[in-house]
Amino acid sequence: MKLDNMAYVRGAMEGDGYVDICQTNPNIQLETVSKEFANNFSNALLKIKLTPIRRTHFRKFSRLKYSWESSCYRVRATLKQKRLSEIQKYKLSSRKSKLSYLIGLYQAEGNLYIKKYPNRIFYNWRIINGSKIILRRAKRILKVFGIDSKIREYPPHVPTLETQNRKDILRLINLGVIKADFKDEK
Repeated sequence: MKLDNMAYVRGAMEGDGYVDICQTNPNIQLETVSKEFANNFSNALLKIKLTPIRRTHFRKFSRLKYSWESSCYRVRATLKQKRLSEIQKYKLSSRKSKLSYLIGLYQAEGNLYIKKYPNRIFYNWRIINGSKIILRRAKRILKVFGIDSKIREYPPHVPTLETQNRKDILRLINLGVIKADFKDEK
């Protein structure tokens, strides 16, 4: 399925992207440790007639008593304020635009957690985002595709949209939201 690139960019921006407006023309930027996601975002920008600038750099991360360095991929595009408004207010009216938005948001903020126990397998697909408005929009979109989900808050109070239903997760794979290299073990 071909993506609606404007909806994909909007989803990715609402996930991990940000807008830098300290110059005359705003820049939209995305920084990620996933080279594939950076390439997808960059290609979508090209298809909506923006010129992305890509950079790779190393960044130090730390959590508790551990620290590590990782490659980070930054994608930036300069655009006019009117074009930025078009992206931010782009209508998600068709199934294709809704699915493209969801793919962009999931690639930015989502994950699939699978835990194997001796007698069962636990699945948890989720999108973690600080904005409940964005999560409610994603929940409505999932409902359009027949997928039930819940918004929960886990410590430290970060809103999370999730589904733990194996059939719904398989439906997300068939829709192209999750990569097809996932293997169902049931």
